[in-house]
Amino acid sequence: MRLLTLLLFLCATLCYAQDKERAVKISGKKTIHQAANEGDIETVKQHLFTGVDVNIKNKAGGTPLHAAAVKGRVKVVKLLISKGANINTQNNGGLTPLSFALNRKHSETADLLRKHGAKTTKELKKVIDETHFLEGKQQEANAEVKPIEDVPINPNLKYEIKGNMVTIVSCDRKASGELIIPATIETKTVTSIGKKAFYYCESLTGITIPDSVTSIGDYAFRYCSNLTSIEIPNSVTSIGRGVFYKCIRLKRIIFPDRVNSISFFAFSGCKSLTNVTIPNSVTSIESGAFFQCSGLTSIKIPDSVTSIGGYQAFAECTNLTSITIPDGVISIGDATFSGCKSLIDVLIPDSVTKIGTGAFADCTNLTSIMLPNGVTHIGAWTFHNCTSIKSITIPDSVTTIMIGAFFACETLSAVRFLGDAPKVVRDSRRDVFTRSTPTIYRKPEAKGWGDTFGGRPVKLISEKP
Repeated sequence: MRLLTLLLFLCATLCYAQDKERAVKISGKKTIHQAANEGDIETVKQHLFTGVDVNIKNKAGGTPLHAAAVKGRVKVVKLLISKGANINTQNNGGLTPLSFALNRKHSETADLLRKHGAKTTKELKKVIDETHFLEGKQQEANAEVKPIEDVPINPNLKYEIKGNMVTIVSCDRKASGELIIPATIETKTVTSIGKKAFYYCESLTGITIPDSVTSIGDYAFRYCSNLTSIEIPNSVTSIGRGVFYKCIRLKRIIFPDRVNSISFFAFSGCKSLTNVTIPNSVTSIESGAFFQCSGLTSIKIPDSVTSIGGYQAFAECTNLTSITIPDGVISIGDATFSGCKSLIDVLIPDSVTKIGTGAFADCTNLTSIMLPNGVTHIGAWTFHNCTSIKSITIPDSVTTIMIGAFFACETLSAVRFLGDAPKVVRDSRRDVFTRSTPTIYRKPEAKGWGDTFGGRPVKLISEKP
């Protein structure tokens, strides 16, 4: 029996080298079987994207999964499983992908296949024989083996089926390493990851999400503290609140092109995240979206964004050095950049009309900021404790400055106003410039000015040294 299996294996392997596969080539490139065999994951993705069946067989009866398994191409195997590959399919010699992996001693590939329900040819035959025996001889003649798509389900996953759609609802917290979410379960399409589905799965290092998924629920991956990277497929249009909250080792995130908002505290506490590219589909960045992402050094906000944060969107990103806010943003929320201690300069577009409470508070290295002509309101404590700002120009569009806007700006020596004196909101103990000592400079034709403003002396711009 072992000799027969070995001969079948050698025959099938030879067929891989000689076969002119039935899979259509992409612009003269290699077929999906060739790409899988060589570990060329990008070409495999191209084939799948153009509609090539993930289970397409060549003349030897082998699928792309066979081709990847025989060479131990772990990444390609993961991809194919996530796309619904038939994990226990047999080639013309009766061999399964696991049989190939074991014969070639690709232990990592074999372990991955085992994790998703793969069997050797002998094991599969035993399962089928037992099933036929239990069903009886009459049913045996007409029996149909359970579709392979039902098999590769990670035993740690729990799911719920409604109609033709599947939601992943939870995962055993003992699950570890890489986990692949299948595209189909019980022949139904996996379309969503439910609320807190992977909550506190602290030993997971990677998760592959199939491109059948369209939504990810609130706090789905919260406290997955060993998760290092994740690619969200372009099929996803909705990402819930706090979805990656405190994923402290998450270094890389690829956003889908169809998401229109970065939700409430979505990446809060992801301190290993170093840079983020937000797609052009996003129009709003919500409260706390990147709060305490202390490893973040740069971020590109696309022109499509019109609203940044209700509260603390980028607060305490202590290594963020600069940021450009795109045209189209009309408001900067409360405490949006508070505690960004490495932030040196900020460019605010003319479209912004309101800067919220504490928006730049405790940005102790902020040396320059240009307020646009459209701003009408400067919130309370906006530049509180910005100890490196030496001067600032207030445009003539500003009509209101709230209490403590420039509180404790210790090096602020000059504030130049280009318009009439704005309304000031203060209390009995604190004013706009409390614990700051600037001189106020104004235009001679401007109205509403006295000898002091906010407790500081007022002079004409022509008197400025």
